[in-house]
Amino acid sequence: MRKFLLLLIAVSISLPLSAQERQEDAEIRSVPDYEMAAKPARAASKGKTNIKLPNLPSYENSALDAGLYRKSRSIVGNYHGEAFLNGNYAGRIDSGQINRTPGLGAGLQFVVFYPFALDVSGFFNPYTFSSSSYFDQGVSHYGVELFADCYVLPYLGKVSQFVAPYIGAGYQFSSLSDGKDVFAYTSGFAAKAGIRLYLFRPLFLQAEYKQTLPVTSAKLFRVISLGVGMEF
Repeated sequence: MRKFLLLLIAVSISLPLSAQERQEDAEIRSVPDYEMAAKPARAASKGKTNIKLPNLPSYENSALDAGLYRKSRSIVGNYHGEAFLNGNYAGRIDSGQINRTPGLGAGLQFVVFYPFALDVSGFFNPYTFSSSSYFDQGVSHYGVELFADCYVLPYLGKVSQFVAPYIGAGYQFSSLSDGKDVFAYTSGFAAKAGIRLYLFRPLFLQAEYKQTLPVTSAKLFRVISLGVGMEF
């Protein structure tokens, strides 16, 4: 019986292949190994297997949903209220020798790659003095600022469409002058923090606090500004 089974196996192996079987065998032998390994993936791409990758949230998509990445430029005009923080200045304010008047500021921001932006702005703050002061005509504090900003709020759904807090650091070029002579240069590094409220896009309200560095400087001053801006 065992000899008979061995004889059948030997006969089946020695039988010639059909034309179709020979063609399929030749095709299989001609396909490289890496293509054979890729066939299951191709089958999956043709819909033979239902493999779906999850839609994972990304920071960029979150920014798009919040509406903060669509506009790369914005312009702001603001009330610029500043005060020098040394004791001599504060004493002259209290005695009435120095009178502060509202200042003006304007800025242009460019979103480089959300959440990072560059901010270029300028300001003008006039001061008047009493008749007993040496500066009868008053002086003006003015300058230009360059800042690097970062929007710090993570994606919070609908909230991110209306609120955009930010921080920034940079350098300002500024001086005190009566229009003829420069009495003091107040240039230096500065840090700031602010928030934008988008009530009616592309318009927004902006509030910002800014202070020069270092805090031990006699020319130290702080700024509180409130303004209206527009994205474009």
